[in-house]
Amino acid sequence: MEKIKVFGMEERTSQKGSKYKVFHTDRGDMSAFETELIAEMEKHVNGEVEVEFAERNGFKNLIKVGQVSKQSTGAKGFSRMDPTTMYVSYAKDIFIAIWNSTSEIKDKEIRERLSRPLIMEEAIKLVKQAKEGLKE
Repeated sequence: MEKIKVFGMEERTSQKGSKYKVFHTDRGDMSAFETELIAEMEKHVNGEVEVEFAERNGFKNLIKVGQVSKQSTGAKGFSRMDPTTMYVSYAKDIFIAIWNSTSEIKDKEIRERLSRPLIMEEAIKLVKQAKEGLKE
């Protein structure tokens, strides 16, 4: 757990239409997707709170705020995360990497054909392919 200062927040909408909140902190912006985490963070705007977060590709996602956690704890104290949440996160990371690299494509016609839905579809396919490949 790490103590942070929370300066403000804003609501955002994902590409799929889901609402989430971004909290502006002394450690940078941190996103919260679960209702319980959002409610707990809102209590600490313009204050301090202890949090746990996962950082991946420059994004900080809250996983615990005070005593409120997005993960359930199973036997022997091991944390379990919904696999769907992990796969969505992986697809998002792949999407961002591909989207950011489209600016490097010199051919304007090809670049214009790369729509966000098409890139997300490819990112999801890659995650599914990796998931299946790891089962063997």
